[in-house]
Amino acid sequence: MKIIAIIHCFAHAVLSRGRFLSGRSVRLRHRFLFRFIVLATGEISKKGLLAFVLLIFAFALPLRPLSINAAPLVLTLGAQHFTDGQKPVGPGTFDTVAAGEPAPFNAFIGSNVTGPNFSATWGYSYSAPPSIAAATLTLGIVDGDSKASNHTVALFRLNGLDLTSSLNTVFQGHGGSLGEYDVYTLQLPGSTFGALESGSVSFLLTLQGPGLGVLGPTPFLGAGFDFSTLVLNPVPEPAPLVSVFTGVFILGYRSSRRRFTT
Repeated sequence: MKIIAIIHCFAHAVLSRGRFLSGRSVRLRHRFLFRFIVLATGEISKKGLLAFVLLIFAFALPLRPLSINAAPLVLTLGAQHFTDGQKPVGPGTFDTVAAGEPAPFNAFIGSNVTGPNFSATWGYSYSAPPSIAAATLTLGIVDGDSKASNHTVALFRLNGLDLTSSLNTVFQGHGGSLGEYDVYTLQLPGSTFGALESGSVSFLLTLQGPGLGVLGPTPFLGAGFDFSTLVLNPVPEPAPLVSVFTGVFILGYRSSRRRFTT
């Protein structure tokens, strides 16, 4: 009978949670909790009182699933050697500080005057989260010349997905003076999450002239690729509030068993 009464009491709480949360009767809500603890434990012991206080606190919160935010996964290739907006940073300076980094982050690529245009590929392999809520890609570029009259990003792809227009928008909205070092952050769209959740992604970035020169526009666009950071934010894991009730019921059950055995 006690178990039936407990189930009835708990079901009444779930079906009536709208009234509990509406603030119509705080006394009614606490009376129900008190009854639930008495039925579960058989008496108001110290553990019962503690459980009672915890349940009062729980019912003060909305009866909806809570969530646990998992730490973002941060993956970096290369290293940042300059500060955003720093200038002038020329090819020689970049080659000196980037020596020893893995390709394509170890040397200036291309030339504004003699060509070719900058072009680089790189990739990541990692243990991917089961689902992704958001993702960003941050690039450190030396002398990207995004202030030129044309769109300087000729092609940008993630596993074959074309993001050229999105990266051009980011480039044109920040920095890009002659000899300037800039850090660009692109919010990756939801269309890329499937590829990112695979645990292996590759990128292709190609720039195009005309670039900026001391004597005017140049036919090509060379650049230095300093670093690339990919950040993956997993979908928060649910932590249902009902686990609180489960824990309290187990506590009461164990307490009752000990008294019965004694």
